[in-house]
Amino acid sequence: MTPVNRFGLYLSQKAPGLLRVIFPMVGFGLRWFPDRILDYMAIGAGKPDRIVLTNPRIRQLMCDTFRESVRSGYSGPVTDLIIYGRPWGFSLEEIPIPVYLWHGESDRIVPAGMGRYLARSIPECRPTFYAGEGHFSLVANRMEEILGVIEGLIRNSG
Repeated sequence: MTPVNRFGLYLSQKAPGLLRVIFPMVGFGLRWFPDRILDYMAIGAGKPDRIVLTNPRIRQLMCDTFRESVRSGYSGPVTDLIIYGRPWGFSLEEIPIPVYLWHGESDRIVPAGMGRYLARSIPECRPTFYAGEGHFSLVANRMEEILGVIEGLIRNSG
C-alpha cells in the first residue's frame, strides 16, 4: 500500500478528527489540480496502473470524478475514509450471501493481500484475482468481463 494510503488509513483509525483538518488541502488538489494528483498517484502505482493512467480518456474521466467528489464539499470523502478505519458492526464471517470479488495482483492502492483476506473471511466469497492488473487497470481492462458476470447474475435472479 502506498505511504499516503497507509497514513490515511492510520488517521481514520487513530485520529479521524484530524482528517477533517487535513482533507481540505487534498480536496483543493482534487478540485483544482486533478492531473497533478493523478501524476502523484502514478508514482506509487504498479506498472499496469501507470500505463492506464497515461490514457487521455481515462485521465479525463478520473479528473472529472475527482472534481465531482469534492464539488459539494469534503465531508463525503472524509466520511468514507473514517468508515474504512472503524468497525462496521458485523464481522466478514457473518456475511451470508455470495460476494463477488475482483482484484488485481499488482494493485498497490489496495494490495492483493487485502483481497485475499476478504476472500478467506467471507464464507460465500467468489474471488477472481488477475495477474498483471492493478487498481485502475483492472477496471479499464476487465470491465466488460465483470459487467458480464453481474448481468448474468441479474438475469438468473428473476
